[in-house]
Amino acid sequence: MSDALITLNNISLSHNGKNILDDVSFKLHPGEFITLIGPNGAGKSTVIGIITTLVNITSGRVKVYGKDIMEHPETCLLYTSPSPRDKRQS
Repeated sequence: MSDALITLNNISLSHNGKNILDDVSFKLHPGEFITLIGPNGAGKSTVIGIITTLVNITSGRVKVYGKDIMEHPETCLLYTSPSPRDKRQS
């Protein structure tokens, strides 16, 4: 098992022929914090969506506690709540 909590290896994502993410890699170890910074449309929310399995990748691997989340989605112990922009207006 890997000592990293979350590992992204060479993540790429394309949509309608447009590269959204290209070759993103990082590791997050227990107790560490990271900050994703960048302008609007840079892919910050998309990276979080990939880690939480809400967005499917074109290529690469995402692992949580050393297990591939596409092969073992039950090992992804990360939970999200809807953001205000996800809530529907009545």
